[in-house]
Amino acid sequence: FLSDIRDVRNGIIQTHTQQKEAWGDIMLVPFVAEKHRHDMHIDNKHLCRSTGLLLKTFASANSYLLDLHRAQHNEEITDSEFMTARVALLKSMNDLIYRIATKNQVFHVERKKLEVML
Repeated sequence: FLSDIRDVRNGIIQTHTQQKEAWGDIMLVPFVAEKHRHDMHIDNKHLCRSTGLLLKTFASANSYLLDLHRAQHNEEITDSEFMTARVALLKSMNDLIYRIATKNQVFHVERKKLEVML
């Protein structure tokens, strides 16, 4: 389960890093999004590993999506390139959420079976 989340997060970070290197200056034309952003401090001491990793994965996806918007706004990528990258990112996150929900459902079914047996 954790390896699935790590794979998705590493894929997002790797793609984001490669894209940022390929783009030019994405900060040239201001893109105001800070009013919609809130800094998130993830305290690993108070969270279980999966929760912290999941939060970090969503933060990585959010950062990549913000830079995609900046690159589009600064005309470093076309609208079709933006949509292609955005759809790929959202599909990756949707697949991850689906896998988590499926594993959660299987876990609860098995837990109920064990409760009935006891």
